[in-house]
Amino acid sequence: VNPQRSTIDIDADAVVTAEDQKRTQEAVRQGTSVLRDSFAAVRAGDLKIETLGPVADEIRDRIDAAPEVFLKVTRLKSKDEGTYMHSLAVSALMMRLARTLDYDDAMVRELGVAGLLHDVGKLMIPNAILNKAGQLEAAEKSRMRGHPEIGYRLLKELGDISPLTLDIVRFHHE
Repeated sequence: VNPQRSTIDIDADAVVTAEDQKRTQEAVRQGTSVLRDSFAAVRAGDLKIETLGPVADEIRDRIDAAPEVFLKVTRLKSKDEGTYMHSLAVSALMMRLARTLDYDDAMVRELGVAGLLHDVGKLMIPNAILNKAGQLEAAEKSRMRGHPEIGYRLLKELGDISPLTLDIVRFHHE
C-alpha cells in the first residue's frame, strides 16, 4: 500500500504493540500452514474449501485491528514461503477493500478465501521457473502467465468452489 496514493488509513510508521505483533505473527504462521496444506490438497484433488474460511476470518480480524502490523509481517517473507505470504497479503487487502466498500461479512469472507487461492495455479509451474533468479525466457514467461487459467481448472475440477472465487482465480491478472 502506497500511503501517498491510498485513501485507506494505514499508518506505515505506527507504533506496534508487542501483543499486536505476536497475534499477527501467529495468525500469519497458522494461515501459512493451512494454506500450504490446502495447496497440497488441491494438488491431490481433495480441497476442503471450508478450512479456508476461518483463516480468512482471522486475517480479517488482524487487518481490522492493526493493518500496518499485518502488512509489515507479510512483507517478511522467506523465499520458500513467498507464494503463501503473498496469498495472505492479497487476501487481507481484498478484505480491507471489501470492508471499505461496505460489503457484508459473507462477501468479505468469500473475497478473503478467493485471495488465499488466487495463485493456486502456480502449483503446476516448475520450481525452476518460479524461483529463477533474473529474467525469464519467453517460454518461461508464457508458462507463468498461464497460472491463472491452470488454477481455475484445478479448482473447477474439484467442484464446490463458488463462481466468484473461480473468476478471481482465473482473471486476477486481467
